[in-house]
Amino acid sequence: MTEQDWLNGTDPTPMLEFLKGNASERKLRLFAVACCRSIWHLLTDERSRIAVDVFERLVDGLATTEEVQEADKLACAVETAHVEAAKLGDDADEQAWDIVLDGCAAANAVQTWRASEYLTGFYTVYGFAQTAVAHAACPLRYETSRREHTPERTKAIAVEANAQSRLIRDIVGNPFRPVTVDASWLTSTVVAPAEGIYQDRAFDRLPILADALQDAGCDNPDVLNHCRGDGPHCRGCWVIDLLTGRK
Repeated sequence: MTEQDWLNGTDPTPMLEFLKGNASERKLRLFAVACCRSIWHLLTDERSRIAVDVFERLVDGLATTEEVQEADKLACAVETAHVEAAKLGDDADEQAWDIVLDGCAAANAVQTWRASEYLTGFYTVYGFAQTAVAHAACPLRYETSRREHTPERTKAIAVEANAQSRLIRDIVGNPFRPVTVDASWLTSTVVAPAEGIYQDRAFDRLPILADALQDAGCDNPDVLNHCRGDGPHCRGCWVIDLLTGRK
């Protein structure tokens, strides 16, 4: 992969392949979370949302093993219930099948915490998220929805794949031009707001953080442009991690 491939990529698969061995487990897990949050409006069962929230807290060491195991059970229960509902009849056409995919995405996100080959789990998560938006764009019957590729579904998958690629770039940055933090940037007026953005997921504050960075002497265009760009941004954002000492 070249730098231009990375900067212009619209498919997360080759980007994740390129990152094997070059991105922290934390970064990859936050990508899994971001994929689930990108279909938050489709996670209509609260148990799936709880599973994603717990998994995200686990990434920062804030969830117990017991909490994760319980969240795992909840998400898997969603998956099982909606698979059965999708097989029964009319619900399969319009409602049940899209929800089961969302449940699978959340369930797999939680399950990756214990997988020895955890990267496989991330592929599963973003693939389920793509299929979920495809079904929302063009619902199909349960028994055919894995095989059908209508123009609406193909377009929806492409749009979601592009969004996921942008999330990877938000989390990893440009691996061809890594940025090293200058200690002079790490003033209280920079670090505290950066931590607040992380904790609150308040990425709309990033342009204000860019101003604070400039006041602290930061003139790195990659850092400043990222803060002032359109995003998307998520937990794991490379600039926030750089300023708060997260890997």
